[in-house]
Amino acid sequence: MNQKNLSIWLKVTVVGLGVVVSVCFALITSYKRELSQQSPGFESLYNAWMIFIGMTYFPDLKVLHYFWKIASNIGKNRSFCKQNASIMKMISIIAAICSIYLFAGSIVFWIIGLNEPIILLISIVIVLLGTAFSVAAAVLSHLILKAAEMKEENDLTI
Repeated sequence: MNQKNLSIWLKVTVVGLGVVVSVCFALITSYKRELSQQSPGFESLYNAWMIFIGMTYFPDLKVLHYFWKIASNIGKNRSFCKQNASIMKMISIIAAICSIYLFAGSIVFWIIGLNEPIILLISIVIVLLGTAFSVAAAVLSHLILKAAEMKEENDLTI
């Protein structure tokens, strides 16, 4: 597979992930709305949950934007460049912050009685996946940076 085809497949993946993230956000929104209609006391909590979840939605879209940039660089035959390394580092930081935010928010909502145990358990699984993603992105950032430095050294060698 050449660089152009790989770039196209990565961009298709980004679009697919964007659709999945948006559908998940819509499903969570409708689930919380349904709960607020069934439980009169939950209606006032609906807005707090939507703000909490919305604050994780937009960083996810930013990660997809960064991934799109990496796919574009790969299509331009710049797979191992310092720009990709710094983008991967930003993706790692965003994933770590979102994981910490989701964990802390889920615990706080659970302590004050606004969270169901099953939602807390699902949140913990998502936090573990986010943490693994953050670590993988950090490792890839380091490896891409090392490869970019090696490439620069080889480009300078006659």
